[in-house]
Amino acid sequence: MAPVLHSLLASAVFVVALMWTPPAAAAAVRGSCARDCGSNRAPICASDGVTYANSCLFDQAHCVNNELLPMHYGDCIISAS
Repeated sequence: MAPVLHSLLASAVFVVALMWTPPAAAAAVRGSCARDCGSNRAPICASDGVTYANSCLFDQAHCVNNELLPMHYGDCIISAS
């Protein structure tokens, strides 16, 4: 194999390996985020358009997806287009 092609192939494999998270590792992260949040209702609308019943449930979702942001207190409002 030509040296340049070999180098490109090796780089591509490295990038794919770096970006891919094994399912077991992803489950471990989700598992570390799990906790008992209770059933109190103090809804939070988040940037994913989901209404989380309380701040504990929002924190749990944020633990899995740290790009998630709270938008406002209360239910998310779905606008009819």
